Amino acid sequence: MDYVKNISQDTPDYYVYSEARLHTVFLRKCTMKHAISWGWIIHILHLMYRKIRCRKQFRGFVPWARRGWNITMPGKNIMCKLADKVSPASEISGACNTIVNDNGVLTAYTTDGVGFMRAVAENGVDIIGKKMTLLGAGGAATAILVQAALDGVAEINVFNVRDNFFGRAEEIVAKLNERTECKVTLHDFSDPEVLRASIAESAILVNGTSVGMAPNVDRTIITDTS
Repeated sequence: MDYVKNISQDTPDYYVYSEARLHTVFLRKCTMKHAISWGWIIHILHLMYRKIRCRKQFRGFVPWARRGWNITMPGKNIMCKLADKVSPASEISGACNTIVNDNGVLTAYTTDGVGFMRAVAENGVDIIGKKMTLLGAGGAATAILVQAALDGVAEINVFNVRDNFFGRAEEIVAKLNERTECKVTLHDFSDPEVLRASIAESAILVNGTSVGMAPNVDRTIITDTS
């Protein structure tokens, strides 16, 4: 915990809560005005996820994080349901990774899609009013999909195998078609010719899957680059 050395009494009270596969809890950028052992803080956060199932219990955590906290899996969905307010992207996706405390009003946000759209723009790629091809329908891909539709991408073709994410993706696509001006279509990732045609018509191709990430860095979804 080398980062603890850089924390002072004046550091804003932000918390990062996550739970790994072996139920290990990690914290980043946290501080308390009074000296409390790290073990106690970790224990409280662990119980928070395990026990909290209603807004009254949830709000008991507010004094511990005056400005807000960040959430990773598996708490993204339950935190979204317990917040007082949710951003449009969190409302559509049903998930959040950030809770902001504004004088006791807790608002849920999802920031991954915002970061993606900003990175695209900062690299000189204009996709507003244009077409996107998106591979994947998991958490990261969903955040990109929702934010792109909200920000003004005209059309998005989503390709995903019929896995556990497909049914949820159908629901989100239906919401986006109803609530935004973006035309969103979900395709079963089975016909390479449909994918080829979509890529040819798109301003950007986005890989929202884990294919190509470590340790499988040599794998690719697009095998025919002609």
